[in-house]
Amino acid sequence: MKLAINYSPAAAKLAEAKKIEVDLFKCPDWPDLVASVCERWPCYVHFSFAAGKGLMNSQVDWQQVDSFLDTTDTEHLNIHLSPSILDFADLELTSRRAVDRKRLIDAMLRDIGELTSRYNPEDIVLENTMWEPVEPTLVPELALLPEVLSEVIGETRCRLCLDLAHASITARHFGVDVMDYVSGLPMDRLSELHITGTIQGANGLWVDHNPLRDEEWHLVEWAMERISGGDWAMPAIVAFEYGGIGPSYEHRSDQAVMLCQMQRLKRLFDMACV
Repeated sequence: MKLAINYSPAAAKLAEAKKIEVDLFKCPDWPDLVASVCERWPCYVHFSFAAGKGLMNSQVDWQQVDSFLDTTDTEHLNIHLSPSILDFADLELTSRRAVDRKRLIDAMLRDIGELTSRYNPEDIVLENTMWEPVEPTLVPELALLPEVLSEVIGETRCRLCLDLAHASITARHFGVDVMDYVSGLPMDRLSELHITGTIQGANGLWVDHNPLRDEEWHLVEWAMERISGGDWAMPAIVAFEYGGIGPSYEHRSDQAVMLCQMQRLKRLFDMACV
């Protein structure tokens, strides 16, 4: 396993001062930023691909994707399982209709197929998304169900990128325990693990990419125990997703938070690697 953190100037300064230990910086798929970061640090690219929107064939620069794979430490391509009701006629957020389930699965399979036609399915990870009933997201409940995610992963023979914060927010919406929700996913296919905290926003919705709260550390500890005990596949990457670039991350890139939480995560990570 490799330990990663979202790239931010704050995180880079901590790494430069050897106050945090990371194997990789996780970067968005922005060419200029990636080029700048990889001049100084090992980094990998987290792509903005979304399955279910029908944009993979028309809007992806495949030459750029190959360049990222050639010039960074990116071991696999990711795609978010995030269809939106905005892209389907007469689809409701809370639908449980079999016909809608098939429409959503077919749409996700179509977009993932654009990747699997070019790259080995074993080198592609599918990321669970979260309940966020506001535009532009509006991912329907059907696409968040563990059984649907498992079917898509099984059909495509790809691997899983588990975002614990996404799982926690979604499980809370469904009124189920997050550990039960995660246990319904194909954890034998785990290849990347994302860790970050959540807070409840002013609109009542939960938001990720925040400091981990005490109860969330319990979830992280549970996940690391599942990995070290062999109950889950050992992921290639464990990424701490606090911090980032741009105005939306200015209040979520606190060095004191990074230092404290990365040191705690590193201890858990090391124990899971033994």
